[in-house]
Amino acid sequence: MRHKLVLFLFLSITFIRCFAQTYQSPVIDHINTKELNNSFITSLFEDRKGYLWVGTLAGLNRYNGYEFITYRSIEGDSSSLSNPVISCIQQLDDQRILIGTRNGLNIYDYRANKFIRVKLNVKNPEFKKKQNIYSMVLDETGGIIVGTADGLMMFDPAKNTLEPVNNGKESFLGGWTIQCLCFDRVGNLWAGAKKKENGNLLNRVFKCNIGKQKIEEITAYSGGASGHVGISEDYLGNIWVAADDGLVNINPSTLVQTFYKAPQNFYSNISYTHTKDNTIWQCYWSFGLTAFDIDKKEYRIYKNDPENEKSLMSNKCWALYKDENDILWIGSDLGLQKLTSSRPNMEIIKRNYLNPNTSFLANRIAAVLPSQAHNNLTFVGVDGEGISIYDRLNKTAVNFGPNAFTKNEERFVNQFFEDENGDVYVAGQNHFHKINFTGATPWVKSFFKLQEHYCVNIIEDPVNSNFLWIGGIGEIFSFDKLTQKFEFIKEPEEITSIFNSSFNYKGLLYFTHSSGLLVFNTSTKKTENIKVPGAGALTHALVLNDTTVLIASQYSGLIKFNPKTRKHKVVYRQSDQLFPEINGLVYYRNFVWMATGHGLIRWNPQTNEYSEITADDGLPSETVLQVNVLEGYFYIATQNGLVIFNPDFQVSHFNIPKVEVTSLSGSGNSLLQTNIANGAEIILKENQNSFQVNFTLFDFNMPEKNSYKFKMLPMDNEWRNVGNRHAVYFNDLSPGTYVFELMGANADNTWCAEPFKITIKIVPPFYKARWFYYLAISLAILFGIVFVMLRFRSNKRKQKRLEEIISQRTAEIQEKRAELIDSITYAERIQKAIFVGEDILPEHMRASFILYKPKDKVSGDFYWIGRYKDMLIVFAGDCTGHGVPGAMLSIVGTSLLNKIVYEENTFLPGEILTRLNYLFYNQLSLKETNIRDGMDASLITINLIEKTAYFSAAKNDCCYIKNNELVELKAQRNSIGEDESTEFSTQVIPYQVGRNFYLFSDGVKDQFGGPKQKKLSSKRFKQILVKASLMPFDEQQAFILGLLNSWKAGLPQTDDILVIGLTF
Repeated sequence: MRHKLVLFLFLSITFIRCFAQTYQSPVIDHINTKELNNSFITSLFEDRKGYLWVGTLAGLNRYNGYEFITYRSIEGDSSSLSNPVISCIQQLDDQRILIGTRNGLNIYDYRANKFIRVKLNVKNPEFKKKQNIYSMVLDETGGIIVGTADGLMMFDPAKNTLEPVNNGKESFLGGWTIQCLCFDRVGNLWAGAKKKENGNLLNRVFKCNIGKQKIEEITAYSGGASGHVGISEDYLGNIWVAADDGLVNINPSTLVQTFYKAPQNFYSNISYTHTKDNTIWQCYWSFGLTAFDIDKKEYRIYKNDPENEKSLMSNKCWALYKDENDILWIGSDLGLQKLTSSRPNMEIIKRNYLNPNTSFLANRIAAVLPSQAHNNLTFVGVDGEGISIYDRLNKTAVNFGPNAFTKNEERFVNQFFEDENGDVYVAGQNHFHKINFTGATPWVKSFFKLQEHYCVNIIEDPVNSNFLWIGGIGEIFSFDKLTQKFEFIKEPEEITSIFNSSFNYKGLLYFTHSSGLLVFNTSTKKTENIKVPGAGALTHALVLNDTTVLIASQYSGLIKFNPKTRKHKVVYRQSDQLFPEINGLVYYRNFVWMATGHGLIRWNPQTNEYSEITADDGLPSETVLQVNVLEGYFYIATQNGLVIFNPDFQVSHFNIPKVEVTSLSGSGNSLLQTNIANGAEIILKENQNSFQVNFTLFDFNMPEKNSYKFKMLPMDNEWRNVGNRHAVYFNDLSPGTYVFELMGANADNTWCAEPFKITIKIVPPFYKARWFYYLAISLAILFGIVFVMLRFRSNKRKQKRLEEIISQRTAEIQEKRAELIDSITYAERIQKAIFVGEDILPEHMRASFILYKPKDKVSGDFYWIGRYKDMLIVFAGDCTGHGVPGAMLSIVGTSLLNKIVYEENTFLPGEILTRLNYLFYNQLSLKETNIRDGMDASLITINLIEKTAYFSAAKNDCCYIKNNELVELKAQRNSIGEDESTEFSTQVIPYQVGRNFYLFSDGVKDQFGGPKQKKLSSKRFKQILVKASLMPFDEQQAFILGLLNSWKAGLPQTDDILVIGLTF
């Protein structure tokens, strides 16, 4: 009986739409207008660049999306505005705009950054009325027709004058105040005008043909004192005229009129604009704003609502303008607002408090899954209220929970899972459930006692689809869908934390947890724990392709994990701060979408660019708890309702955005450059080499979400992202030529087509200029010639004596040089003679070699090889410096090693180096002399019987290679002779077959060469050793030496070279 009652309700409510449902409506945003010269706005205009010009009662303002630049009327300054009250604005050409005021017409020149006042070319006692500009319109030839308080005028750009438009001997519409103007498609000029006559106010519409000197006067319906403040032509060629309390449509051929009365008895029309979408916007004084749809013949109303901060701030809107990005700008007596419908078109489903039984029982949505098998059904986890099945077609829901009509103990849902048969399973904090559709109405079966098992996620067995695996707290367990039995695996790999999510990768299941990943083979039940250090808890995972799994982490942001190599790296993190918790991941149309506590983030893994969908875009809450996608629609669980929207249908802009540098401002200097054109060249002095580049993107829909990237050539080869910052700073640039390139993207992440470029040349002062250098050199040469000529005679007398002295000294030097060369050659023989072990090593290690190549005759690198009982000791040393000083230290080192090994019977590497350090330090009296001489060394002792190796090293690493894999043996970071008390430890290396050991000095990796004449580097040298290890030992020395010579390519040897290779 209970199921039948639920079925009756479920079927009956399909005809009643009881949900509290919201579709995205236009948003009216407030603009911070504190910088405006006056809050009372009288006119609005968007220029060809994209700037918004705002006229007020106290001057003109230019808005770039972030700030206003103000222009005022200054008494006595002819380069300022002629009057502070701005009535209308019109584009003249790419570099100039016209501004109509209550006392004259002005031209603003972008390049000169100043105003030019237009002269009035009339001889009329009423000329002051002709200075009072009300309206302007551009004709088909590019000329400007101006409506004044006394008829029509025409602007002559060649003369910079306002000329009368004559109709015979009289001026066109003389005596009339021309409130508005427009041209129709056949060239007729339409004007809305008013004047007082015999104490009465007359309102008329005029149809004028200036070329034919013809005027038709039309008495259009007005209905009040405001007159005709606006006039326009629609796409069918009909003329629309603003009336005091509505709109008048005029057929231009028959002049037949149709009146459309304003809604709710609105009257006193004060502003008017006709937009490209065939809508006429009007404001009625103190009543509010209306939008008239010409096609539907319907009005919409917008008013001030004190309870709604997104409503009109004032019902008195004196200026209206819709820009190229479909933003309606509203200027009122209290400031500037914008109305836009370019947020994402979202369907928001919330609880209906009037009828909660057929809607969600709460608004906090924790889980969501759109069904593939059950048309129009969405499974929703309502936090604290259990399970809800939402029918998107009928806008109704059936609930299962402790407070629902159909009772169930589950309160908190973590995940829904739908199999290929359409069966739906629920992982809840209190139960594991199955939603059944076998009867007339859905019903829920629960499998555990209350809070017996905490279920977090569900995944299908990759081998047998009849099994599901559930991750919980400290356990994973399977569910057999046929027998409905469970099998539990408690604390696998001793993991007691929550298994947050799961994924299937090539037949293995992976469960994320607090410190890594649990790998689970469902066939063998074998487990493995993969630790991911430093990342914190791993919360959600997404298999991106055959080699990449994206994993959300607690501390490191988004991690790219390769299950084959078990390697990972951080691929996305917004900042160095703690990354916002990621609550879900989906992949859609080459983007990764992340549900976070900061909204929905869209990330491009190819470019690393991201954008956010937040409350500013219409989300009811920025806390997004889960996201799923089906057939292009996103289903978003938020803190304040369920959101459904299609990101592919969010068409919010008509144009590709343009970016521009607005100014260059100096830091600590007087530099300020504005109105910078694309491709401009800017010359700066050297003391102006610290500056800030300010810029904007001409899309003011949501400027706070616009993003930018730049390059400063030649310093930058790659684009540098700066996010939504609209300025970059450069400090103390060197003299030279730089190219600054800028790209910008709007809130939809649509980038501009081409970069904005400027060339910046920083010129040094004259005394650093090239020409000054040339002049100084020329003068120096001139003075030198004079000096030489004056000294020539004196030098000639001394020349003979000097030649004799030189000859004598040269002979002496040659003699001394020969003695020095003989001494160094003898020293070379002595050093070679004292080197120990060249014959011992091959005796015990047939597979070995010593590559020894001094930079000079004698070397600071040396080797010592000796045998003590069953121990073979191999030492490689690198003394400070090279040549004779290094050779002297190597002799000291050789002598001390003989003493330590053969006299003191020491064979362990750590003990040898500790003793060598002490003796070396004291023998050279390093403490008293404060000399920094020392040596780096590495030492291996090999037990010839057991084949065990012992290793120690002083600031000189070595390595061994086996199976093409190189293992570094790290040295202590102290040199021999650096500190008397340093003790070195011994590392034991057990015997393994086929292992090659290599000891070497730093002269190899420090050798300059290659195509860019850089150091060989440790990395390249190790690659050479890996290749060499694959060859027989008798070929390795020649191979390494050949590659070194090839790398050196004619450059001198940088340092002494020593490489010892052996295997046992």
